[in-house]
Amino acid sequence: LDGINDKGLYVSIQRVDIKEGEQPARFPAGSSMLLRFILDDCADVDEAVRKTKTGIMVPEDWQNCHFMVSDPSGRSLVIESRNSVISVIPSDICTNFYLASDDMEDSYRNGCLREEAVKMTEEDMTPDYHYGYGHGYHRFATILAQLECYRDTTKEQYYTVMPESAAQVILRSVVQNPYTAASGVSMTQYSAIYNNEKKTVEVWPFQDYSESFVFDVSGNLIPADG
Repeated sequence: LDGINDKGLYVSIQRVDIKEGEQPARFPAGSSMLLRFILDDCADVDEAVRKTKTGIMVPEDWQNCHFMVSDPSGRSLVIESRNSVISVIPSDICTNFYLASDDMEDSYRNGCLREEAVKMTEEDMTPDYHYGYGHGYHRFATILAQLECYRDTTKEQYYTVMPESAAQVILRSVVQNPYTAASGVSMTQYSAIYNNEKKTVEVWPFQDYSESFVFDVSGNLIPADG
């Protein structure tokens, strides 16, 4: 779920897995409701952060997901709720694992300490995906490596500056095919590029990058020659 409002504030929800014993979301639709409140009432990332702390939706309502928000100033943040604690992380990348905490698990095997993160293998070299970063981290690292080529190092913020054509290449590099060991039952149903300044979204549905559809902030389809 994602969207943009008439102030150019972009918000998206991405699911994260929770460990056994952690608090699940109290309301299945809690995150969707908070996204709606942010899009309706907020103009920038600071207001979006404050909205998560107003008490309209408490942290327990929308756990096992996180929000990425960005605005026309170029700022972007990830807002997480985990075990009733809200964390705000400056980041221009967000996939499906918690950014505010280290989810590597320590375990001993054959007397040796191993940290379970990314993709580990068993002794017979079969893939062994424990809880931890999993495929979310693979996609995070893939995006990060490419963004480094477009960092504006002349400015203190190190913002990313790239043409939209480059952004599409990055999106395609992290597409998830259905029912693989890395992606589980998740697949990429659409890719989208939001333009905070123009307040538009360009969508490529069902992993078909031969044709896209562009919409304005009111949901009107913008003709290809427009």
